[in-house]
Amino acid sequence: MERIKLLRKNKNKRLYNKKIYNAFKKGNGYVRDKITPDPLNQLNEYGIFGKVVNKIGNKILKKPIHKLTRSLVGNIYDFKKEKPYKGSILYTIIKVGVCLTVSLIFCGILRVIE
Repeated sequence: MERIKLLRKNKNKRLYNKKIYNAFKKGNGYVRDKITPDPLNQLNEYGIFGKVVNKIGNKILKKPIHKLTRSLVGNIYDFKKEKPYKGSILYTIIKVGVCLTVSLIFCGILRVIE
């Protein structure tokens, strides 16, 4: 009886290679942290005040960008059925896209104001 419970428990588990996933996770983390554009980077051109506003604005935008990215990935990726590295790749691609979009919108707003 105990063996049947173990088989049922393992039946719903996803099978994936953890080494491949860890490699994707580290690579995608590097891309998200180092290569992803800063959404409010244009403010750095306006001196110390611009740099302070950039830091504060990025702290404010961090959670909404994360939530938007997670919701977009959740519409595409089914974490119960698909491999976890697919979700990691999708998250990275969509986060870069969202940050680029926010940056372009903010750049347009700055150009209109000037």
